[in-house]
Amino acid sequence: MSNQFGWNSSTAGLVQSSFFWGYALSQLPGGWLAKRFGGR
Repeated sequence: MSNQFGWNSSTAGLVQSSFFWGYALSQLPGGWLAKRFGGR
């Protein structure tokens, strides 16, 4: 994917780490909301 967008390894690492931290930090509020409101 980095070749497709013309990213170097530093930019690709920044994108991947940003995705990781965004995903990791959304787990706590997402779990709380799922517990509070439940499924359908």
